[in-house]
Amino acid sequence: MNSSKEKRTCEKGHYFYKSSDCKTCPICEKEKYQSHPFSFLSTPAIRALDNEGISDFDDLENVEIKTLIKLHGFGKSALQMLEKELEKRNK
Repeated sequence: MNSSKEKRTCEKGHYFYKSSDCKTCPICEKEKYQSHPFSFLSTPAIRALDNEGISDFDDLENVEIKTLIKLHGFGKSALQMLEKELEKRNK
């Protein structure tokens, strides 16, 4: 893997830097999830939830925390942000 970041341009014309071979544009990814119910999370965390079939707050009802934290792309900070959002909604 190349450790230096290369400047890249996506098909929409966004400029971004990547050190990996991943061609995914982070700007396009962020735009893609702007209206998602979990848009306050990072795109990797949103993708992790989507991949598990969790696409809105109702889907979280029967999901345990230990299941979420094991998801690739969903870490402690995502869990904290999700808990804060759930607290806001339950008030």
